[in-house]
Amino acid sequence: MIVSAYGPDGASADPQGHADSGRLALVKGELLLATGLVAPPGLYQGHGFLSGGPAASSWLALRWMQGDDAETAFAKRRPAPDASAAAAYAATMCKDVADLRAGGWRHGDLQEVPFILESHQAHLLDFAMAHAPDRTPGSRPVTYRGAYDWFMSPELAHARLITTPVRDLPLTTASEV
Repeated sequence: MIVSAYGPDGASADPQGHADSGRLALVKGELLLATGLVAPPGLYQGHGFLSGGPAASSWLALRWMQGDDAETAFAKRRPAPDASAAAAYAATMCKDVADLRAGGWRHGDLQEVPFILESHQAHLLDFAMAHAPDRTPGSRPVTYRGAYDWFMSPELAHARLITTPVRDLPLTTASEV
């Protein structure tokens, strides 16, 4: 799957090399619709399959969001640190995660990159690995095996080591803390 973004500086492409990546845009689209309470208003524009139906690759269209991802935003502040601005960013990022969890959802890939920081507001994005409140392991089109190793909780890392690559791992709220 290739994600193309068109913004004020032109187009950029991001190859997504995840397992089941042909369906990943479809999963992201479905999850954005389901998590409407946390997605920024107007972010979702549409999603579907490319020609070929369910066996084909999928597409996802999103509204361009102004701002920087959290990693870039904090890096820009290093030359002239501003503790109150950094705390405000951190607080709004935590609020987005708290809102997600209040709805019973788990993100599945918490790190600094899925946040877009705009002024003093954060937008939590990228719900490809999110787990719905009523999700049971093995019930979704993309198998969850955890996120990046360096962000993975010890219990998820252990489960991944002792199971086969096709087994869906359970994601708990505690494993994201």
